[in-house]
Amino acid sequence: MSTFLSTSSAVASGDVDIDTLVVRLYAQFLDSTDLSVNYRDLVAQMINKRQTRLIVNIDDLRAFNAAEAKILLKNPSLRLIAFEQALREMVESINHLYARETEGQLRIGITGPLGAHSLNPRMLAAHYLGSLVSIEGIVTRWESRGFGGASDPFSGSPGHLIARMPGAERRAAPRGTNSGGCRRCKMAPPV
Repeated sequence: MSTFLSTSSAVASGDVDIDTLVVRLYAQFLDSTDLSVNYRDLVAQMINKRQTRLIVNIDDLRAFNAAEAKILLKNPSLRLIAFEQALREMVESINHLYARETEGQLRIGITGPLGAHSLNPRMLAAHYLGSLVSIEGIVTRWESRGFGGASDPFSGSPGHLIARMPGAERRAAPRGTNSGGCRRCKMAPPV
């Protein structure tokens, strides 16, 4: 387990902002030798193979810092940005030419058991929006219901509407009639 400066104490002292601390935490994670995998070696292999994505096991992050792993699952949008910044810094320290070539292209992929965030397509629900999820399964049928609301636009004359008539034509008609035009506002039916 790595020792890491408490986020609240460092931010309270005003020395560093929270984003810098999170990037530093992920940089320590990538440099750690206490994990089952040496991520510095994986980054070097990634550079040699000219790849741009590093796959990280969530179990290694849980072993390093369980609280940060939970935050990553709940709100990955901000944490993945910090993780990718730490990856960019490590790539820069290993091979600065490759870092320049891949500016803005280095990404982090997450693998491993996500617990309650491992879903199948039927289990997707709105409360997972914004969370990191793993979806396993095959979608064999998809149905999308479009909005088919009716509208009655006003024709310009008091009490008259442009009504939908059979045949998908719009004609000016007083409310409740099926005539082809409006006698009051002299609006002719479409040709």
